[in-house]
Amino acid sequence: MQPNCHTKRVLAICNVDVMADLIVKPWLASLRASGYEVHVACAPGPRMAYLRRDGFETHVLDIQRRFNPLVNFKAIMQAWKLIRKYDFEIVNTHSPVAAVVGRIAATLAGVPQIIYTVHGFYFHENMPWRMRAPIIAAEWILGRATKHFMFVSEEDRQTALLTGIARETSCTTTIYNAVNSRLFTPPSSFERESSRSSFGFEPEQTVIGIVGRIVKEKGYREFAAMARSLLRVNSNVRFMVVGDSLSSDRDRFGAEFREKIDSEGMSNRFTFAGFTNDVPRYLRALDIFVLPSYREGFPRSVLEAMASGLPVVTTNIRGCREAVVQGETGLIVPPGNADALAVAVSYLVQSPEIAQAMGAAGRRRTIEVFDESVIHKRFVGVFNDLSAALVRRPARRRASVSNVFLTYLSRAIKSVLDFSISASALILLSPILIILALLVHRRMGSPALFRQSRPGLNERPFIMLKFRTMRDAYDANGQPLSDTERLTGFGDFLRRTSLDELPELWNVLTGDMSLIGPRPLLPEYLPRYSEFQKRRHNVKSGITGWAQVNGRNGLSWEEKFRLDVWYVDNWSLLLDLKILWRTLATVWTGDGIAEEGQVSMSKFMGSAPGASK
Repeated sequence: MQPNCHTKRVLAICNVDVMADLIVKPWLASLRASGYEVHVACAPGPRMAYLRRDGFETHVLDIQRRFNPLVNFKAIMQAWKLIRKYDFEIVNTHSPVAAVVGRIAATLAGVPQIIYTVHGFYFHENMPWRMRAPIIAAEWILGRATKHFMFVSEEDRQTALLTGIARETSCTTTIYNAVNSRLFTPPSSFERESSRSSFGFEPEQTVIGIVGRIVKEKGYREFAAMARSLLRVNSNVRFMVVGDSLSSDRDRFGAEFREKIDSEGMSNRFTFAGFTNDVPRYLRALDIFVLPSYREGFPRSVLEAMASGLPVVTTNIRGCREAVVQGETGLIVPPGNADALAVAVSYLVQSPEIAQAMGAAGRRRTIEVFDESVIHKRFVGVFNDLSAALVRRPARRRASVSNVFLTYLSRAIKSVLDFSISASALILLSPILIILALLVHRRMGSPALFRQSRPGLNERPFIMLKFRTMRDAYDANGQPLSDTERLTGFGDFLRRTSLDELPELWNVLTGDMSLIGPRPLLPEYLPRYSEFQKRRHNVKSGITGWAQVNGRNGLSWEEKFRLDVWYVDNWSLLLDLKILWRTLATVWTGDGIAEEGQVSMSKFMGSAPGASK
């Protein structure tokens, strides 16, 4: 099957088939209903049959559930070949490990639109910093290749922006997890009695349940300790576990948990349901829902319990504390604290009226905030926006893995050189910078630095720094005098020697600029650019560039833009070294500092039709 390049085709990559089928499938179904052709790739498992039954084309990736690209090299190559075979132009990754595999493969294949749906970062606030830092660093690097982030938790979105994983708010959307409030409903008396009797529960017993894989990070150790504490004082409680372990789970905790329940004599108080396609049936048998996780994105199981009219006891972690309103729809306790969990659950067992009121409030909250009709519309909206950009995008050229790898390696080396050279230069030149700042302040007043917003990579604005070269001077009407009248002799010297550009080393150090690249121009020029001229923003702006060593301000705007775009299309480390060498000669001779008849360069007002190329 080799469909045409205009089909809206999406590849969704997940860790395992369970996640693809039980969590991601409703979103993907909404995409398919909106006209997209949706493929799913994940580690093999029995639930791939359900995905195929529901009309999704499935593909196997040998993903190992470890946050290490080397361990998943085979899966990355499999994903790369798959993307090239079907020419996917949108790749949507889910879960941390699949996001590493998928984004590396999609980047190597040149996919223009990479979307990461964040179901919770691999790191969390309770993780030691020595473990958290490298994961954040890896997410930051992969974030450079991510076109858009979708978050099921607003806290995760804020974390991504704070850590720089996501570069700007415009490439982030909080969609939240969704729940089908028509499928998950509070049971009638008959439904409740029927469900409870099918599991052998007596009417007077209080049933406490959990839904999720049996792994340590879901808080099953605390769940077992809580059960033991409650049974010491109340023999009328029962416990239900809906879920099981997967062969791919790292901690293999399922067998240990069952052994613990057996060894402590609680087997006759526990019901193990395993994995199921009929979660609503099990929730109808419960009185209280518990999820004592250490890490979550935004737990769908909590939303399903709330939609079913159950009070929820959960932990004070990202996602959970956004879903549950403390004291209104449930209770929130510290993660890893079995005693606090037991106290909270015991309180609800002893206060059935309060528990029922919390359940009713939770039901109202899910309908108002988390109903899937609202959430799916947000999800599809992101794809529609990015698909619209693909319609305007020229056909992409395929490149070999080796060529793509060399390109990314070169760009990584360029970034390292930018950082190391700018940091060294700022340290070595600090005495000169201080002297120049004092001279500017003495001759032109305060401030010594000129700050102005300029558009850089992908037209993202940043504050550019330069030494001032003009004094503040106004006419009788309060309007600034011309540049010729305001430029001082010392300012002219700074421009001729390019010393006024030295503060831009700070912009390079912070990553807003590069040493080499098209010069950052005024924001007001953006709407005046032709589509060809806009391509100058496909790379970082630079202190010097190809146009600067081929005429500088002595060129026309159209000539400068043609040189800028030529640089974008022909960039290499060797070209940067050539520009750097020629910059020294240009600064020495002072060529092209100003346009003829001007002290600098006249404003760009737009190109005449046909003159932009």
